[in-house]
Amino acid sequence: DKDCTKTFWLLVVLLEQVLYPGTYARNLDGCHVEMGCLSQLLQQTQPKLAAHLQALGCEASLLATDWYLCLFATSLPAETAGRVWDCLLLEGRKVLHRLALALLAKAAPQLMQLDNAGEVLRCMKLFAAGRHNRDELMAAAFNDIGGLPRARIAKMQTAEGKRVSAMLETRAAKQSNPTY
Repeated sequence: DKDCTKTFWLLVVLLEQVLYPGTYARNLDGCHVEMGCLSQLLQQTQPKLAAHLQALGCEASLLATDWYLCLFATSLPAETAGRVWDCLLLEGRKVLHRLALALLAKAAPQLMQLDNAGEVLRCMKLFAAGRHNRDELMAAAFNDIGGLPRARIAKMQTAEGKRVSAMLETRAAKQSNPTY
């Protein structure tokens, strides 16, 4: 019983204090915000890869939504996902950005050779599933990505939050006034 209680409160802390608000909301508002931030970070840290993916019509959200919603538990091997969760609970949600950017950076040589979004998705799925060396991935996430100051991320999240709110309002207006 005590383990169930501890697990419950850990989940509450994760949802209410660690992850971006609204990540699991009905419209995934928070997830949309985080995907927008990831897209910006990818453009800033890996502009060639970002441009290549954009040319293929492969938005970062296609690759990373599952990573963020499942907190890498369904895409990385269990031992690596466990390390991600440790870091997430200790360092906060920007760890998700670090890990996503590290995975994309490590896979970039392969991704740059691909010519369609479907192959990119397949490649990333296999690449992530093969990341058994958790120390190597964490070193890339924390040493190779560069600084991700919380203030910079917060500024991006604020701007993305406004963009997402406007997008969802437009979507709701279209749904309430269908034109057939």
